[in-house]
Amino acid sequence: MVIVLAEGVGQEHVAERMDVVGVKDALGNKLLLDVGLWISQEIKDHFTMNQKMAINIKYIDPKYMVRAIPSNASDNIYYTLLA
Repeated sequence: MVIVLAEGVGQEHVAERMDVVGVKDALGNKLLLDVGLWISQEIKDHFTMNQKMAINIKYIDPKYMVRAIPSNASDNIYYTLLA
């Protein structure tokens, strides 16, 4: 299974767990918490505690690897390999 999350999604859930509310950077912009790490830990906790199953999660955080231009053939091959 591949789970893709948009930047900034789930901030209220992560903030609840981490007791972080309204943290800003030096310019006054709201800092976005890392929902990817949070959701991967939530999934691990669910299966190990509730289902008593061992699971293997691969977390890939592409950040600036994704370009703001249309993908080409090499990109399509790369994304297929990731999937």
